[in-house]
Amino acid sequence: MRRGMLLVLGVLPLLVAADRPDLSGTWRLEGNDAETLIIAQTDDQVAIASKSPAATEVKCGVSGKACDGTIGGEKVSVSYWFNGPMLVEMATGGKRKDRVVKTRRSLSSDGQKMEVEVIPIAPVGKSEKLTYVKAQP
Repeated sequence: MRRGMLLVLGVLPLLVAADRPDLSGTWRLEGNDAETLIIAQTDDQVAIASKSPAATEVKCGVSGKACDGTIGGEKVSVSYWFNGPMLVEMATGGKRKDRVVKTRRSLSSDGQKMEVEVIPIAPVGKSEKLTYVKAQP
């Protein structure tokens, strides 16, 4: 019994990691080549940067713990975690200190497109779905 439990506990992190998409790469917003995201991902950390008109620079763990960063040119507190095959981002702050935005990123089956859903939590607003295309090296 004990040996079986140890085996399950040893395999569980591998199964969880297998669900995580690898979002690493350079991504261009479909229909707008000026908007580019650069994502670097490891097992326990993600870094997202852009050189778009409104700079983004975040480097944070994926355990849900908050980090400081810049999104869209605004200073925010950000946390990341995986929900199955989706990377979830929760950002709070900005110019309006009460703003909360949830973003979910997922990959297409071929790994060449990244679907991004931006959900304003507070103040409540309309969700937006964006598609990014992986830039060829």
